[in-house]
Amino acid sequence: MDQEQRSQIRVTIIGLGYVGTSIGLALKATALPVRVVGHDREPERVREAMRQGAIDESHWNVPRSVEGADLVVVALPLTEIAATFRHIAENLRPNAVVVDTTSVKVPVMRWAREHLPAHVHFVGGHPIVRDVRVGQAHARADLFRDEIFALCPAPDVTAEAVKLVTDMVTAMGARPLFLDAIEHDSMVAAVEHLPQLLALALRQTVMGESSWRDMRKLAGSQFEATTYLSEEEPAAVVAQLMANRERVLQWLDMLQQRLRWLQAQLAVAQDQERLTEVVQPVFKERAAWLTAAVTKNWDTTDASVPPISFTDWLFGQRWTSLRRQRKSS
Repeated sequence: MDQEQRSQIRVTIIGLGYVGTSIGLALKATALPVRVVGHDREPERVREAMRQGAIDESHWNVPRSVEGADLVVVALPLTEIAATFRHIAENLRPNAVVVDTTSVKVPVMRWAREHLPAHVHFVGGHPIVRDVRVGQAHARADLFRDEIFALCPAPDVTAEAVKLVTDMVTAMGARPLFLDAIEHDSMVAAVEHLPQLLALALRQTVMGESSWRDMRKLAGSQFEATTYLSEEEPAAVVAQLMANRERVLQWLDMLQQRLRWLQAQLAVAQDQERLTEVVQPVFKERAAWLTAAVTKNWDTTDASVPPISFTDWLFGQRWTSLRRQRKSS
C-alpha cells in the first residue's frame, strides 16, 4: 500500500441502490481524500455504480468488502440489516465506524449491540430524502444537499467516531441532526410510517372495490399524492411498520380520534363556518412546512417566498424555479 492509499479515508458502501449510490457520488464529489468500495448482491448495480463514478472498486464478497474500512455505510432495507451485521462482524477492523440509513432506529441499534464486535463503533443514520424519484438510475451527488441527516450515536460510541460520521454528512452537504433513537422513531412514526399506513388503507379501501376500474379514470393528483409510498416493495413497507409498531399505534390512536371527530362534524352538517375555522390553521402550517422544505430554513418562515403546493413539490416544477431564484438573489 503506497503513501497515498494510507492517507485516504476508506469507505465501504453495502447496498448500491438509490441512497447508497447517491452517498458514493456525494462523497466522490467532495474534497475529502476518500476511496469508496462498493458491494451489492446485484452485479448490474455494481457495474452501474462504477459507471456513474460512485465507487472506486467493488468486492463481490460482503465480509471482504469491509476489510480495512474506516467507515462502513449499510444502505440496505431494514429486513437485511441484522444479517449483514453478522456477516461483516469478524472482518471489521478495530475502531471501524458503521452507519446505516434505515428509517427505524431502535431495532437497528439493538442489532448493532448484539452482532457488531465491541471494538467497532455504531452510529444510526437516517438521511431525509425528498426526491420522489427512486431507483439507482436517479442517484445524484446533490441528493442530500441542505437536507437533514438524522444521527443516533450508540451510548458507548467515541467522540472520534461521531466526528467521522458528522464530517461525512456535512461533506455531502447535509445537515446532521442528533436524536435519541426512541425520540427519532416516535417522530418518524408520525411523519413517515403513519402516512404509509394511511396510503395502504386508502389503496385497500378504494382499489378493492368493484367500481375501481371506473373510478381510476377520475383519480387525479389528490389520489396520487394521498396514496404515494416512498417504498413500493410491500415487504419493505410492512417491515418498517412492524418494527416501529408501538409508536405507530400511538399515533394511529390519535388519528382515529381526529377522524371520528371529523366524521361527527360531517354527520351533523350544521356549522360549516366553525369547521372551516377549526381546520384552517393546519392549512397554514402545511404551507409553512412545504416552504421551509424548499428554502431549507427550518428556524423561521420566509414570508417573501410564496407557499408551495404538494403537486409542485412532488413534481419539482416550482421547487426548481424557486431554488434558481434564491441562488441568483
